[in-house]
Amino acid sequence: MIYVYIAFFALIIAYFTARYGKTAEEEIRQTIWRFLGIETGCLAVQLLTGRWLLTGFGVAAGLWLIYLTLNNPGDYTDSMTGLFDKQYFDKWIGEKIYRKDSFHLLAVDACNMKQLNRIYGTSAGDQLLIQLAKGIQEITGSLQVFRVTGNSFLVVLDSLSDYEKARDEIREFLKKPFHIGKENVTLHAAICGIMNAEKMEKEDILLAYIEYMGSLSQNTEETVLIQSDSRLLEGFRYEQEVEHFLRKAVEEDLFEVYYQPVYSIKKQSFITLEALSRLKHPTLGMIPPDVFIGIAEKQGLISEVGKLQLRRVCCFIKEHEYIMQNIWNVKFNLSPSELMKPGYSRVLIGIIQEYGLNPAYFQFEITETVATEYSESFCTAIEDFAEAGIHMCLDDFGSGYANLNAVLRIPFSAVKMDRSLLMNVCTDKQAALFYHSIVMTMQHMGYKVIAEGAETEEEVKLLEKWGVDMIQGYYFSKPLDKKKLLEKIS
Repeated sequence: MIYVYIAFFALIIAYFTARYGKTAEEEIRQTIWRFLGIETGCLAVQLLTGRWLLTGFGVAAGLWLIYLTLNNPGDYTDSMTGLFDKQYFDKWIGEKIYRKDSFHLLAVDACNMKQLNRIYGTSAGDQLLIQLAKGIQEITGSLQVFRVTGNSFLVVLDSLSDYEKARDEIREFLKKPFHIGKENVTLHAAICGIMNAEKMEKEDILLAYIEYMGSLSQNTEETVLIQSDSRLLEGFRYEQEVEHFLRKAVEEDLFEVYYQPVYSIKKQSFITLEALSRLKHPTLGMIPPDVFIGIAEKQGLISEVGKLQLRRVCCFIKEHEYIMQNIWNVKFNLSPSELMKPGYSRVLIGIIQEYGLNPAYFQFEITETVATEYSESFCTAIEDFAEAGIHMCLDDFGSGYANLNAVLRIPFSAVKMDRSLLMNVCTDKQAALFYHSIVMTMQHMGYKVIAEGAETEEEVKLLEKWGVDMIQGYYFSKPLDKKKLLEKIS
């Protein structure tokens, strides 16, 4: 009898290892040991009593246990959609990569779920995700569908023809409306495709690459298809190298600060500066600020970067405090995650006080996005800055997020017009009228208006005509290192 069990169990292990990988194999092994435990117990009772025939019961109980194991993934199932979860994906895909199996991957990320949750509520949003999960599974007809994050799904396909068919059908599926009660809504998604995904070699790198591809479609207002190619892969590897270097840069304080002077039309001179972070890689050269700042925010390092940079600015001002006789303030950018962190405002104020500087030398800039995302920590930070004498400036006004209500609720002393608003003002009367009307409105409300991005004499003349207070742009100066800045403003 024991040989029959061994052969039976060996077949079970071989089948499920081939079909689902080591994750299934391990679960089956554990279940078989439980099976043998039940059968051994029953056999022992039978030998002791000599009357109760329990081996048949043991076999039945063990087979029932195996059935439950195969039909109830348990810890590896997403409770809302019924799909496998990220934990199972990590184990399962790791086994496929280890075996060097060829496979193709489709990722579907519902980009506008945050907006839909805000409009219809999270319960309705959950129903949308369930509809999306069901649709993907029906299209692919595959068990190899995973929910890896709140709004993201992965599909693993073994053949190229299945991959192309699923890609096209999912794209068509997302063009159709989804239903919330009697309402029809549209899901905007990023469909990211990777052919021969086993070449990524590690599951964490594969997931990071998918996340990178998805980030390229942020703020999309339609469903987009992003397919991996050599250019995208090169961009991903570049970002990975920057990410690796960033931690070293924080530990060793390898950042620099450049300063862009801001010109006053009334005084005909530079009256304020904006401090800008710069980072140079030993082989890649200067890394674009939006790249390393975005990575720092993602890694949770942005507050450390902010503190390092503020110390550099404080040190510069302390060493050249005489320049503050003509310079009103130095503008310093704050990220959303910094402002939302409880107590961080007091840390920044403490750094300024540590250098014995007047807090009025500083003006903290926040973007439109931050201005519209209120929280208790944010409000406390604004109050702390006002109490210390630090002024606030709204950056990138007009880039598409904020409104006048956001401006009115925060005690800004200056508003910086986004450079995108300057496009075509010299050739388009409507664009010029729009820009001029915003300037007049802001000034009437008591704000100083800074025009950002001026590069031509024609633009500068228009801004002077409209009575803009200050101009920041390449026409007057690019961002400069400390030495060149002192030569420029002296």
